Amino acid sequence: MNGPIPPHRPWRVLVVDDEEGIHGITRMIFRGYTFEDRPVELISALSGQQARELLHKHEDLALVLLDVVMESDDEGLRLVDYIRDQLGNRRVRIILRTGHPGYAPETDVIVRYDINDYLSKAELSASRLLTSVVVALRAYRDLVNAGPLRKRQPTGKPHRTARPHSQH
Repeated sequence: MNGPIPPHRPWRVLVVDDEEGIHGITRMIFRGYTFEDRPVELISALSGQQARELLHKHEDLALVLLDVVMESDDEGLRLVDYIRDQLGNRRVRIILRTGHPGYAPETDVIVRYDINDYLSKAELSASRLLTSVVVALRAYRDLVNAGPLRKRQPTGKPHRTARPHSQH
């Protein structure tokens, strides 16, 4: 998306999680929610593959709420690489939500991957999720309104491994 965001367009948020219950809870939290007089539109994907298809279909996504462990222990991290490196999308904000922080330790992931927040499902409240989403939407708005972003050319290959190295 180039130029300012039209005021009537909803904030599109892709929710990627293999647990249907997470989608339901997220829909309840954001039902009727608006930010800057624009509704939040949730788009659901139950797998990394489905998310890839939706990322091609909806190029104006503001945010991805992304589970780490889905088809594989690191599917969410692979999807981060896909978004940033293969699609070359630097604008969309990415919030990782994980129920298995041991598979993707926060300190490793936040440094190694171009994500914008890391939330543990076990500690996540509706208030904390709303706060993180508002911060992400503001950042997306500011990036879009700032004008053209130097877009990294898609490489077709991630430049780092998809699984962080844990320090024990």
